[in-house]
Amino acid sequence: MRPGWARSLRIALLVQVLLAAALAGVEATLIWSARSPFAWLLILYVVQGLADVVIGVVAWDRRPGNRTGALLCVLGIATLVAAAGNLADPVLAAVGAVLAELPIAVLLHLVVAFPSGRLRPRSQLVLVAAGYVVTVGLQVPQYLFGPGASAFPAWGLTARPWIVADSYWLQSWLGAAILAAACVLKAGQVRAARRRPAGRPPRLAVFTYGILTILSLPLTAQVVRPLAHLSVYGLFGVQLALYFWVPVVFATAVLRAGFSRTGNIEQLGAWLAPGAGASLRLRDALAATVGDPSLQLLPAPSDQPAGSGPGRAQILLAGS
Repeated sequence: MRPGWARSLRIALLVQVLLAAALAGVEATLIWSARSPFAWLLILYVVQGLADVVIGVVAWDRRPGNRTGALLCVLGIATLVAAAGNLADPVLAAVGAVLAELPIAVLLHLVVAFPSGRLRPRSQLVLVAAGYVVTVGLQVPQYLFGPGASAFPAWGLTARPWIVADSYWLQSWLGAAILAAACVLKAGQVRAARRRPAGRPPRLAVFTYGILTILSLPLTAQVVRPLAHLSVYGLFGVQLALYFWVPVVFATAVLRAGFSRTGNIEQLGAWLAPGAGASLRLRDALAATVGDPSLQLLPAPSDQPAGSGPGRAQILLAGS
């Protein structure tokens, strides 16, 4: 990556962290001022969103060609937006209520797109798009026609429990189908990774963790909660404990282990892919890949093999 691009990216990432920190600070202050007995748990959710953004920024800065860091940032922002549903302000609470399930869709996106952060083939794109539609689109009628419908008298909306019930039922079953499809998809990738010894650490562990994380969301709500007689806040605490490790696991997998050897080559392929829209020259892309900004491309001499000068990496290409 060119130095100018690197500086611009880091400035943008710093601004993103500052804005996320400001939003988290406002939300934490408003939650604490409400004096709820479980305010500390709600503030932990806000802190989790900020931590997602910070960890995502680190991964994005270290591996700009991999989109996992960007997705972690989106996950953190979605968490902060969803946390607004716990505020007393009616406008912020409405936004948070409508987007309460958005972090689940982003988490699905993160798991399906791992390890490159890109959705390939098209089946992955369709699966993730369906996840966003179900988690956000079907959340809207549940809020508009729920107990809060009286907040919109100018719209002529009234509470309609049957619309809320049908939307919830449809969201639950479609969400379960999407989660099942994601599990089948990741299980296939796990099997493929097991055939390649180099792909086992850390891909196998991360793929398995992704599957378990996706499954834990409905299981804790539908199975664990009634068996353990958990309250709403108890269920929230269990899910938050499971959710806590998501950015740590994915960012660590991208920055270390087997990805450190293959990550730059993957990034190079993304830069040079047809239609990728990258503005880097071939020399810049290769220099960033091998980690030597002094790399030069020279025509291959006809009477001697390719070589490299002292203190400078050289790649000699056939032709002029």
